[in-house]
Amino acid sequence: SKLKKKTPQLSKQLKTDQRPKEKVMGKDLKYDMVDEAGFPDHKEMKGILSQKRKRMEEDSNENTAVLQGVLGADEKRKITYQMAKNKGLTPRRKKIDRNPRVKHREKFRRANIRRKGQVREGRREEQRYSGELSGIRAGVKKSIKLH
Repeated sequence: SKLKKKTPQLSKQLKTDQRPKEKVMGKDLKYDMVDEAGFPDHKEMKGILSQKRKRMEEDSNENTAVLQGVLGADEKRKITYQMAKNKGLTPRRKKIDRNPRVKHREKFRRANIRRKGQVREGRREEQRYSGELSGIRAGVKKSIKLH
């Protein structure tokens, strides 16, 4: 990491074999490798990380050996899906673009919403006409031209 914690002067004066270690959780590495100031013991951490790297390297070596064992000497590897499709670099598509039927359905729904703002929906006469409910506004024309 970019931020490095400064170790206090007390821990610099103490040598590694003189540091008191408090075992809180037994074999738990977090608690075993912390000195009295709350900082991890770097030599022990380094050793554990190197062991971990060795284990990872051994695992990867075993995996490659298994892969080589599956194929014979004269056998060729099968092509991958990526090779078969040969799409190259394609832009990421939206989910709605993948299904044309759903895309057009959504476009129709949005168009209906826009149209409702322009054209007023016709109303059925359920009771006798009793005037405009919202009142008459002189500045608004909602007539339809007849040809």
